Amino acid sequence: MRLGGNCEKMSKWGRLSRHCLTEQFALNKTIGDNMNYMMLIHHDDAALAKANHKELWADYAAFNEALAKAGGRSGVRLQPASAATSVRLRDGKTEVIDGPYADTKEKLAGYFMIDVDSVEEAVTWAQRCPSARYGTVEVRPVHEQG
Repeated sequence: MRLGGNCEKMSKWGRLSRHCLTEQFALNKTIGDNMNYMMLIHHDDAALAKANHKELWADYAAFNEALAKAGGRSGVRLQPASAATSVRLRDGKTEVIDGPYADTKEKLAGYFMIDVDSVEEAVTWAQRCPSARYGTVEVRPVHEQG
């Protein structure tokens, strides 16, 4: 994907600057029959603990601004997985478990909803999401009722 304007410069960490991200995301917005996708953010707690949080939140501010300019919806950040309560019904009995449903290295941390033309465009957004550096961003189409 070619960057617009004067956005060929990379930061000292090998990433596009926040200004360039904002400009690029605005260029990506297209008009047509779009599909809704959910970007599920899964963090690796150990990798995230080593992150420069000031930089991460600044990157997220730029990501959110770009997403809004492109017509996307703001995301939702979840409390840590340790704050979860999992509920399931088995054989007519309710089980309530403190903590996440599954014990995994990467835990669901939040999500974004995007409305784009293709899964390829959704993947482009996901790869630019700051959390992709600290875990996985799962892109999943939203089931359309109808």
